Amino acid sequence: MQDKVFITGATGLLGSFILRDLLKHNYAVKALCRSNSNFNLVDDIKEEVEWYEGDMCDYLSMEKAISDCNIVIHSAAVVSYDKKDKENMISINVNGTRNLVDLSNEKKVDHFIQISSIAAIGRPKTQFELDEATKWEESPNNSVYAKSKFYSEIEVWRAIEEGLKGVILNPGFILGPGDPQKSSTQLFNYVWKKSKFYTVGNLNYVDVRDVSDAVINVLKKQISGDRYIICGGTIRFKDLFQKIAKNWNVHAPGIKISKSLSNVIWRLEAIRTFVFGGKPIITKDSANSANSQYVLKSDKSKKDLGIEYRSLDDTIHWICPKLAPKLSDL
Repeated sequence: MQDKVFITGATGLLGSFILRDLLKHNYAVKALCRSNSNFNLVDDIKEEVEWYEGDMCDYLSMEKAISDCNIVIHSAAVVSYDKKDKENMISINVNGTRNLVDLSNEKKVDHFIQISSIAAIGRPKTQFELDEATKWEESPNNSVYAKSKFYSEIEVWRAIEEGLKGVILNPGFILGPGDPQKSSTQLFNYVWKKSKFYTVGNLNYVDVRDVSDAVINVLKKQISGDRYIICGGTIRFKDLFQKIAKNWNVHAPGIKISKSLSNVIWRLEAIRTFVFGGKPIITKDSANSANSQYVLKSDKSKKDLGIEYRSLDDTIHWICPKLAPKLSDL
């Protein structure tokens, strides 16, 4: 009998690559979508997928969606560094995950894969090299988004204790040729626009293809009850911008913004949005993220999942030609 996968977040950057790999490995796929979903990243394979219009926060809706599937891959999430989005993040990232794991247990699915984030590992006050054994601790360095992903993982661990055959993947900052105005592609857009400033922090990155490979390897190896950091490496923002700029033969951002200046800017932004409304360009959480010095270790995923991470140069050489036409049209 052919395995049938139910996947959330299939129209996003990561979900679209997982979708392609599932089809390539002959899985039957049912994917969640909304009435207003954008199918640009999956338009060429749209007809090969059974689309289900529903809402993760609607238990009955998800019960129908999962009913004929034996594998569930949960890659949908709200990502935001604006505290005004807290309620929406909790609703989808936490409550939506609770529905999916409870239903997966009820339907006795063979495998559940939660695509979480390295943000859920936490940001300790004194420890800067982090791995799967790092214990979450309350810290001002933890964003609202990080907390929502941590709480969503608690739901998965609780369901695993109740019998769910599940795995949690914690990818780094995912790099790939997606929508240039969303997710990681905004970093490339930033360089394309010849922006001038860079922050002093590190970026723990991973190629979107490597994350998708990790999903397929988990399914092949039938691993359950564990978690894996999926991260290709760590680089300073300044160095990343220089690599991207070199590919496009443009000037890289060359003016450093110190952590103290970042803290001044996000406070001014908070005042501006309080007075005039709208979305802040920079928040306390995004400033902390852009200045963080954490390094994520992925030795466990290399050993257990057999992942050979692509080099950052290979990733950038792959992304830049694909993004340039999209950026030119903006």
